[in-house]
Amino acid sequence: MAASQIETASLTVIVPSYKSEHLGAVLESVRDLGAAETIVVDSSPEPPSPAGDVTLKHPGERTNPGTARNQGAEQAKGDYLLFVDSDVVLTDGARRFVRS
Repeated sequence: MAASQIETASLTVIVPSYKSEHLGAVLESVRDLGAAETIVVDSSPEPPSPAGDVTLKHPGERTNPGTARNQGAEQAKGDYLLFVDSDVVLTDGARRFVRS
């Protein structure tokens, strides 16, 4: 990709989840990455209602994290994909690295 294309490239954040107690904190930690979209693939019996501009995909049956990542990737519109597990809150250093 040429430098001008990289500057205009878009990012999709994909979060596979199942009964995550930390999903709100995880989503807050990725909010300022400038992602074009954030997709949560949650196979919990009662999926959460994430706040903000988040797309929730509920597969209807229990899926493993790899399958959830693939389902999110199939729906993603970004040029780059960032997979963040539902128990991983990005640090300031990680956010700086992703934005660079």
